[in-house]
Amino acid sequence: MEHGDAESANLMSVSLLRLTNGRCLLFACRKFASADGTMNCIPSAAYSDDNAQSWSALRPLVKSEGYFILCNDRVVPLKSGKLIAPIATQDNRLQFWTSSNQGETWRCEPMTLSSDENNFSCRVYQEPGVVELANGTLWCWCRTDAQMQYGTFSQDEGKTWSEVRPMPDFRSPMAPMSVKRNPRNGHLVAVWDDHMPRWDVPPPIYTRPGWGDVSTGGRHPLVLAESSDEGCSWIQARRLESDTRRGFCYTAMHFTREALLLAYCCGGLNDTIMLQDMKLVRIPMRADGTLKLEGI
Repeated sequence: MEHGDAESANLMSVSLLRLTNGRCLLFACRKFASADGTMNCIPSAAYSDDNAQSWSALRPLVKSEGYFILCNDRVVPLKSGKLIAPIATQDNRLQFWTSSNQGETWRCEPMTLSSDENNFSCRVYQEPGVVELANGTLWCWCRTDAQMQYGTFSQDEGKTWSEVRPMPDFRSPMAPMSVKRNPRNGHLVAVWDDHMPRWDVPPPIYTRPGWGDVSTGGRHPLVLAESSDEGCSWIQARRLESDTRRGFCYTAMHFTREALLLAYCCGGLNDTIMLQDMKLVRIPMRADGTLKLEGI
């Protein structure tokens, strides 16, 4: 599948997801210009039922033009079988798109979340992620311009959400966080750019990660932590990356039977931006599913 095949200026945030029935889903944000030159960004999906030998056409989740962001590695299968895709709009609203038929069709849940409606010093909601907790509650988080991640919860598979509130455990620049469940021991694993003072790394002061003026976007150090109580507390915080000349972001997480695999951007050297380079990391697991973090 090439850019020209999809009539796109760019295909970005590409991800793969295998469903329990064997179907492979491919997600990407398709960027193209309208007749008046306005740039659109439309989350789209294709599927394969023959182990990626052939693919359906790339079809939009969102039917209207506009700028909608679905980050890489963000679509989540729920225990009910439904799929949920957290999407941010250009005007800082969070939408939740769901599919009940293995990704064939998608609908936007009626409730959206807007930074205009919060009671905190936050104007930006971007790049949301979702994880399903043990009791079926959905936890959504997003990057903000308030020096930390903000979070909200849903008790009905994304139809309605609680008030979006700051999460002091996750102080960060305006950079995405990733959270997934370790299927071996049930722990939640979070990876984010941690600006807590415990690392003694003074982050750069800025309001937004401008590509030209801050090559790293303040996106360091990259930290991993675990939670054994469904996100109530976080332990085993370890620095994965501490090079202040680089920015680390857009982490994809995949658990195998023996390891946690991470892939993330790591650019910033030689006058490049943070998105220029990519790194793959393998963290082995013990027999009980705990991560072998020694030496990290």
